[in-house]
Amino acid sequence: MAKRIAVLVVVPLVLAVLGFGGQQIMQRSWDGLVAYQTHYAAPLPAGQAGEPLTDQVVIVLQDGLRLDTSTELEAWNELRAQGADLSVRVGQPSLSIPSFTVINTGTYQELSGVVTNWYEGPIPPVDSIYCQAQAAGLTTAMVQEAGGPKLFEPCLDSPIFPEIPKDDRRAADDIILEQSLIALEENPNLLWIHFSGSDWSGHHYGGASEEYRQYACLLYTSDAADE
Repeated sequence: MAKRIAVLVVVPLVLAVLGFGGQQIMQRSWDGLVAYQTHYAAPLPAGQAGEPLTDQVVIVLQDGLRLDTSTELEAWNELRAQGADLSVRVGQPSLSIPSFTVINTGTYQELSGVVTNWYEGPIPPVDSIYCQAQAAGLTTAMVQEAGGPKLFEPCLDSPIFPEIPKDDRRAADDIILEQSLIALEENPNLLWIHFSGSDWSGHHYGGASEEYRQYACLLYTSDAADE
């Protein structure tokens, strides 16, 4: 009887200790990710620029648009037919803000230190195309929703961060389009435009869902753009 009572007491106690220990390990791992500090972000000498191929570059980010879904969009396929069509990897974790950093700096997450979507403020001292453009005497601009990351704001001549509705992503992307057309009138040398409707639909419906595919096709076809 005493042995049975001892087992009934000891087993729950061991399980409680293991559970607490597992929780602490998980918390430390999570904190290590969120509070990650890169050891590689240090100023480096700038490279030698070549002859410019154009006087203006416009980068349009369609956040959360699956590659296979993009092949169903007429407007995207028209663009593919006019130039190069390349697929790139942005490293892990493949979250939005870390991926933006990779695209604009050329450095992966473990180098830049931007590893989560909770990163705030300017990026640490890693180079970016915006800072390089400014250093060369070129003008830079960005259009994205007000709640988006301000990673490159110190190197932007014309940051445009409009407030957008949270419950109507079609209207939200329409606002971004309107502001982008205004930004283009200023003829900046480097312009980043960030649409987020498909990212919202992926979070809302699931990126593999039929609802997501239909939503993306509704938003980003030439017919929708003409409405």
